Amino acid sequence: MDTVRAILVLPADAAPPAVSIAATADAIVALPPAEPADFEAERDRVGELLNLNERVYIAAPPVDSGDARGYLAAALQPGVYGVVARPPSSIEQLRYLESLLEDLEQRAEIRPGLTAMAIGFGTPRALAIMSEALDALRGSADRTTSIAWNPQLVAEALGIPPDSPTVAQSGANVVLSAAAHDLPAVYWFNGAPGDDEIAAARALGFRGMATTDPASLPRLIDAFPSAEAESEESS
Repeated sequence: MDTVRAILVLPADAAPPAVSIAATADAIVALPPAEPADFEAERDRVGELLNLNERVYIAAPPVDSGDARGYLAAALQPGVYGVVARPPSSIEQLRYLESLLEDLEQRAEIRPGLTAMAIGFGTPRALAIMSEALDALRGSADRTTSIAWNPQLVAEALGIPPDSPTVAQSGANVVLSAAAHDLPAVYWFNGAPGDDEIAAARALGFRGMATTDPASLPRLIDAFPSAEAESEESS
């Protein structure tokens, strides 16, 4: 099981992290530019990140935007660890992304099935199909390595505070579904998580957090055990 204690999320306009910071992250997620015209430059940006960390994910634009193929065709290259799928509204969207990866792996001379997939479940619709979607993907290429949950997205979609019990319940459901499929669950937080957010993630059972704040990585590493440490504790 992958270690996901501290994941650094990089917006397209963010500068690459310092070598010392990048080395501490369990993974780096490169978010795509907003404009398709900027996709071609992503190959070089992702290439820079591959020199900083051996586990680099590229986040695909939403499938229904029509931009997923263009971005992945530009950014996917040998060495990329995985692709982050945005919250799906249907299993068919995940199936499409999976078939797209198979095609692009072949074009990029990457061994078929090698590229991992992390899936976000941060919307009510995505949460509703979560277990069914994970079951469906397990029966095919079995690329899925982790699932992520964003309480800010859930709260925004429902029009309620992020600290609402309803939001916490959705997080608990994500953790339970992840455990049922032997996957780690990641608490995705836009910005710098405070002590309360870190404590909430630990209490719900998340294995780690993803953040856009590089300075938060050491705190997350201290707060969450590695997959190896958890395995030793359970043996």
